[in-house]
Parts: sequence; structure tokens; C-alpha cells
Amino acid sequence: ERIREQTLHLEVGHQLDRDLLAKRLLRHGYNRMPLVEEPGEFSARGDIVDVYPPHSATPIRIELFGEEIESIRAFDAVTQRSLASLGYAIAPPSKELTPSRDLIIERQGRIRELAEAQGVGESETSSLIDSLLRGHMPPGMEALAPVLLGGTETPLDFLPDNALIFLDEPTEVE
Repeated sequence: ERIREQTLHLEVGHQLDRDLLAKRLLRHGYNRMPLVEEPGEFSARGDIVDVYPPHSATPIRIELFGEEIESIRAFDAVTQRSLASLGYAIAPPSKELTPSRDLIIERQGRIRELAEAQGVGESETSSLIDSLLRGHMPPGMEALAPVLLGGTETPLDFLPDNALIFLDEPTEVE
């Protein structure tokens, strides 16, 4: 549900503020780069925004005319040449965990407790929280999922109560 809410829907002819788009991409785990080469990166130069969604085989180039999306094209990250014109594209969050600023503020006490229990110093914890509040998602951020999400789901959560589960290699599963 969170991923669906944070997915960007881009369509030719729709309005789009380039600066707000850049802020949103940063907040959703994308890294700003001069050129887009890897999934999870974006670049904004003038009226062109390149985004490499994590689910996509190729990045997309969004060309703006003012604040209107004039074109969306898939392109080759190596040659920077267009591959196909698209009428519509989506860009889900680059990372699985992209907490809002409000959620980080609300749960900072729990983050501090977890850090203290793991022997992380106060200054390092404060630095992490400040970084999160500014929208930077450091590597290993997924370790905070239980604190920030209040628990996590497993595939078992989606099975009916009377589901039969067969473990082919119990020691491997363990």
C-alpha cells in the first residue's frame, strides 16, 4: 500500500513541477546523479528529467515544456539514445523503505532505543535521525523497518487460515 501511494504516475500532457519532482524522487530513495546509469538514479537538467525506475530495464526521459510533460521516452543508459516513445510511465520508490518526515519524528524515540540496544553512540544516532529528516536514506536503512513500519508482513500473512504449508528442505528454511 505504501509503495502504491509513493509511486509517481507520469503522463504526456499532464502538469509537472520539475523541482517538486526532484524533491519527491530524493524522498523516495532515488540518488541524484549527473547522468542516469543505474536503477534508482535520476538526473534533472533544464527541462529534461531522466529517471531510472528500479523495476525497469531502461531509464525514462521526461521532457517538459514549461510545467507540461511534452514527451516520455525510454532510452539506453549507455548511449543516451531514445528507444521508444511512451505515453505513460510509472516510477515506484527506489527503496522498499521510504518513511515520511512525520513518521521519523513520531518514531525517533524508538530509533534511539534500538540504536542504544545495539551499542550505537548518541551522536551517531542523532546524525542518522537528522539525515533521515532531510530525506537521505543511508545504506542499510531496511534494518529500521520494524521500528518505522510497526512490524513487517510476510507471505504467510496473505494465506488463508487453513492453508497447508509444505517445507521441502526444513533445515534450509530454518
